[in-house]
Amino acid sequence: AYHAKLKISDPEETARPRMAPLILDSITGLVIFANMITIGLAADFADEAANWDALDMGFACYFIFELACKLGLHGCWQYFLGPDKRWNWFDAFVAFLSCVD
Repeated sequence: AYHAKLKISDPEETARPRMAPLILDSITGLVIFANMITIGLAADFADEAANWDALDMGFACYFIFELACKLGLHGCWQYFLGPDKRWNWFDAFVAFLSCVD
C-alpha cells in the first residue's frame, strides 16, 4: 500500500518570506518619518551650513532601494498589477521624482 508522507515545513523557513515585507515596511516608515523631520528642519534652517542636499540624496537612494527590494520580493507583475497597484504606482512615481529632483 502507498502511504503519502506529509512534508511538515520548518516554521522558520515559512516565516522568513512573510517577515521580509513587514520588516521592510517598518524600516521604510521610520525613514519616511526621518525624511519628514529633515524637510521641516531644512525649511527652518535653510541658511545654515548643513548638508541638506546630501541627506535628500540619501533618502532618495533608500527609496530606490526599497522599490528594488519590493520588486524582487513580489515581482514586477504582482507589484504593478496586484491588489496594491495604485499605491505601488504612486510609490514608484515618488521614487522616480526623488531621483529627478
